[in-house]
Amino acid sequence: MNRRLHARAPRFVAPAALALGLLCVAGAPSRVGSEDFASSRLLTGAVREDDDAPVPGAMVTFQRGDPAHAITVFTNADGRYRIPFRGAAEPATPRVRRVGWKDLHLSSLAESGAGQAVLRVDLRVEREQDPAALAAQLPANYWYRLLLDRIEDPDQREEFKRQCTFCHQQGNPRTRLVRDEEDWRKLIALMGRMGGMISRDLREQLPALLNAAYDPEQAVPALTRDMHRSKIASPPPVEVRRALIEEWELGGRASMQHDIAVHPDGRIYSVDMTQDKLYRARLDRIVKGKKAALATPRVDMPGAKVIAGLCRRIMPVEPPQLSPPLTVHTDQDGVIELSWPRSAETIGLSFDV
Repeated sequence: MNRRLHARAPRFVAPAALALGLLCVAGAPSRVGSEDFASSRLLTGAVREDDDAPVPGAMVTFQRGDPAHAITVFTNADGRYRIPFRGAAEPATPRVRRVGWKDLHLSSLAESGAGQAVLRVDLRVEREQDPAALAAQLPANYWYRLLLDRIEDPDQREEFKRQCTFCHQQGNPRTRLVRDEEDWRKLIALMGRMGGMISRDLREQLPALLNAAYDPEQAVPALTRDMHRSKIASPPPVEVRRALIEEWELGGRASMQHDIAVHPDGRIYSVDMTQDKLYRARLDRIVKGKKAALATPRVDMPGAKVIAGLCRRIMPVEPPQLSPPLTVHTDQDGVIELSWPRSAETIGLSFDV
């Protein structure tokens, strides 16, 4: 007779694509634009409010090509920006982002200036008045702080920081969710199997702490109490505003680009862990959509070396002092299902029959 143990895994939604470059940023606005500015060598303009006040520190992005190539710059103190473009004319996607203002996604651009070396495009944005939308714009560490403030024990706070942030960010839209406490326990157990081990006492507290911290009815007022003051939306430092960010889209919906290496010959190598692929791209060709995906990233790759060592050790879950009671059920197909109470003491445990 078959015997099976059933468990419901938490659902994850992967991003539509990943960006490889100097910086990875979220967002995939609809593809729009004009071949006008895409053929220009320099795109310039200003970002202003409806009353003509400049918006310093706004992120201005123009994206084009397949796979997507995007360039982002910040506006200066006068709200002005300059973006250099290379390559052939292609339709492009413009976007403007700034905490405290509504995201701007242009659906069209003026048909003027074709063939010019410099094309000017001025952009207008409006203030964000919705507290929930403004809270959603804030960096993840703002939300993460709401959780840390609820962990009273400083040792447990340090433990959470150490164990729950070495793989991924906390407080972003995909982690700051309100879940059923049972789902949180399953998720915490899954993270434990991947190396994020936390103590039993903290495990028991976390579901309630996470839900209380990320509950929009409590989080949004706490994050936006100063929304009408300039300090909640202060522009980034001047040295940051000098940056130019280029991004190249690689992979697909289920991709996870991990380690990135830049070869002296100008090639970029990126490992797609979930798809078992190694992407190789040349910086001087990628703007034309050229890329190579090597489906077998093994030690026989050019320049690869085998380095002896040990994998990170996964510590076993400490069994409870008393075995939990098992409940037996039989489904309509005659399959026997075993279940046991879910608690902090049984997270991560499995049973052999």
